[in-house]
Amino acid sequence: MLFVVTALAGFACRTCPKALTTNKMRFSIHFGLIAIVGLSFFLTITNQTASVALAQQQPATQKKKRWLKIKGAGPIPLIVTVRVENEGKVYYGRPLGQDSEKFALLRWDGRITVLPLQKRLERFSPGFAPYTMDELAKRLQKQYGSNYRTQSSKHFMVVYPRTNQKKWADKYEAVYRQFKAYLASEKIDIAEPKFPMIVVVLGSRNEFNRSLAGEVIFKKDVFGYYSRINNRVTTFVSSDPRLAKRIERLSAVTVVHEAIHQVAFNTGVHNRLCTVPRWTSEGFAMLFESQGFRKNEPNKPVSARVNQRRLATLKKMFQSGRATGTLETLIRNDRIFVTDPDLAYSLSWGLAFYLAEKQKSKYLSFVIQDANTNEFATYSPDERVTFFMKTFETDFDTLERRLKKFILSLR
Repeated sequence: MLFVVTALAGFACRTCPKALTTNKMRFSIHFGLIAIVGLSFFLTITNQTASVALAQQQPATQKKKRWLKIKGAGPIPLIVTVRVENEGKVYYGRPLGQDSEKFALLRWDGRITVLPLQKRLERFSPGFAPYTMDELAKRLQKQYGSNYRTQSSKHFMVVYPRTNQKKWADKYEAVYRQFKAYLASEKIDIAEPKFPMIVVVLGSRNEFNRSLAGEVIFKKDVFGYYSRINNRVTTFVSSDPRLAKRIERLSAVTVVHEAIHQVAFNTGVHNRLCTVPRWTSEGFAMLFESQGFRKNEPNKPVSARVNQRRLATLKKMFQSGRATGTLETLIRNDRIFVTDPDLAYSLSWGLAFYLAEKQKSKYLSFVIQDANTNEFATYSPDERVTFFMKTFETDFDTLERRLKKFILSLR
């Protein structure tokens, strides 16, 4: 069974339902090859000092090249850094494995690069360590040039236009703290990110569109994007004073949404290398779009935590009958995000909010397990439904009645 990774549908997400469509170009990686670094991914890359990290990014001292033979398809469990040449370019990283078509390589900056099949790999150095913040800053500065600057915090590295001086990293770090505090309220300790989380703030809409043109097709209401392939959030600002404030206001929610995706996929709450059900990841991220929800004040009324934009849409859909009988479809597979994205996103938020309010501990446990399931196989529709029903001990008709009543009661 092939684990299909596309530039959008497999390893990336979107915030606006009508904004993005998948590119026809896709590549396949056997799921078992890259899932080897699923949850264990966070355990096997140990915290490194700058000197150790640098040592693992230098070739081992040896007279002859050492080779790692690849015996057919399958995972490569060794934690080692290899050097791969392809079409005149040289790539370094940790080999994850290969199937009958492609080879997957985890890079020092957290990207996953897919290359042609390899029969043998040149060992570059023992172990594997990500770039340090200093190393990453130098490389990003070189990549984006003199019109951009870098800014860092404990967990984030932000690239931003030099004319737009703000405390960018602090803003993302605040989202991280709110995310961590919410899970800690149920005694859930998240894993420390093993790669600096990169955010790229481009200087214009045109730059933004060009940067992602190979992955998705955009419309005017998209302001940010998280890719699980390159593990980066990309967004933009405007230098036009007539547009700057409007874009900042409209993009504020998107920035939080995409940052929550990035943090979840880098702390073990979600798994970059699993087939995460779309409603699980999107519903969870949309919870945090509400500033009241991010404050995590359980003693305040439910209305203080509501995502008003999502609520207004879902109310209309329940009242018109459009949402009737769709819960099982949402849980079973992700097709509804293509056939009826407005409904899919609104219903995902509504279900996530209902469960988070009524069964918070059980819901958070479900989110983590649902997004880390079947690392060595596909997550089938029947398995998705069975796990949901087993966790929440209800049938879809009863759940829909309760959800509808709850949503229509909110203000």
